[in-house]
Amino acid sequence: MNSKNNILLAIAAVVMMAVCFNSCKKEDKIPVITIIRQPDENTVVTKGSITETISLSASVTEKATLSYQWYSNTANSNTGGTAISDATKTNFAIPTTLVEGTYFYFCEISATGGATTVRSNVAVVTVTDEGSPSNPYIVNSTETLQKVGSGDNGWALNKHYRQTSNITVIIDTIEWAPIGTTSAHFTGSYDGGGYSITDLNISTTANTQGLFGYIGSGGAVRNVALINVNINSTGSYIGGIAAYNSGTIENCYVTGTVSGLGSVGGLAGYNVSGGEIKNCYTTCNAAGSNIYVGGIAGYNAGTVANCYSTGQVTGTNNVGGIVGVNVNPSATVQQSVALNVEVSITTAATGVGRVVGSVSNGGTLAKNYAREAGMTLKNSEGTITVSSASLPSDKNGTGLNALFLNGSESGTWWPNNSYAGYNSALWSFNANRLPHLKTTTGIAFSQTQNPAM
Repeated sequence: MNSKNNILLAIAAVVMMAVCFNSCKKEDKIPVITIIRQPDENTVVTKGSITETISLSASVTEKATLSYQWYSNTANSNTGGTAISDATKTNFAIPTTLVEGTYFYFCEISATGGATTVRSNVAVVTVTDEGSPSNPYIVNSTETLQKVGSGDNGWALNKHYRQTSNITVIIDTIEWAPIGTTSAHFTGSYDGGGYSITDLNISTTANTQGLFGYIGSGGAVRNVALINVNINSTGSYIGGIAAYNSGTIENCYVTGTVSGLGSVGGLAGYNVSGGEIKNCYTTCNAAGSNIYVGGIAGYNAGTVANCYSTGQVTGTNNVGGIVGVNVNPSATVQQSVALNVEVSITTAATGVGRVVGSVSNGGTLAKNYAREAGMTLKNSEGTITVSSASLPSDKNGTGLNALFLNGSESGTWWPNNSYAGYNSALWSFNANRLPHLKTTTGIAFSQTQNPAM
């Protein structure tokens, strides 16, 4: 009897252990959802140009499959709300039709295998009209200039800005941070309104230096007077207005000094393919301790048109009064005038020219001119003599008498479409002086312009 009872007890124990094992095993396999990255808590977007998204990331155990559903809500809460049709991925595109106001969104995450559903934190989206083309952010001081593109209170890289007064840059404790970087481009617009930015000083060892670091595709900077700039870097890609430009720079001028290692330009260090620089001038000196230096752009893969430069330009090779090097079949330098006192290289190379230092892989040079007297063109072996009859499509341009450039005929030569063809809606002409810039709104630049050869 005892033996039989012992056998029954042993069988019962085995059954109970099996039940417990299966039960525990089943419980261990229930997936668990974890949100790895919550959506940004606050996002500011501009009405009429909304391109932003809200996103998160999550993980789940036991190789379960995750599902997502985004909700909108009328309050800052992740309970309740209304499911948004087709918003079933890790990212959610903010509706482009939103009007000004505050909106609340969150995501509900579920998984196969009986996992407990979890909900994300609430993402608060503020829609504002500030920073739009019709209501740009106002720049009127060093402090507001530093905010451009910073993301502070919505002043993002894709917003629109307008300067409303002259600014003398006063930075006591920090170095200037260029607007836009090689990884985060400025894609909005900056309208200087014809007002000046004076005494921008940059002394650094870093690459990518200028008022703007990188103007991206679709970005635009116009009507800026950058006066007495002093940029001195031992790095490359250095320009007065921008280090890199793949957008548009127009109706701007720069005075002062711009120097760096290589790819140095009075306006832009590197004009990227698709970038446009037009209706601008510089009187600044541009210097590079290496190659690619130009009075307007050091390295040009885009378009430079209707620009002139008067300063001294120097480097080791590929140095020109307007552009250092023109580098691809789509690169263009046209209707530009080199008025520089000196264009020189410090080696015995041949990459130096009155208008363009050298041309690589094709590109277009058309209707370009240079002063035939008063410009020194040289390399380390001495002065280089250029025929004044050089063609407008040659890297040295056609030489011109000062009579046309800043003499008695200057008021009629510059706007003549058969020659330079500068637009009288954008430029002011008169006899015995070089052209001055207007602004696209017809408001004259606030500072007296006095460019001279």
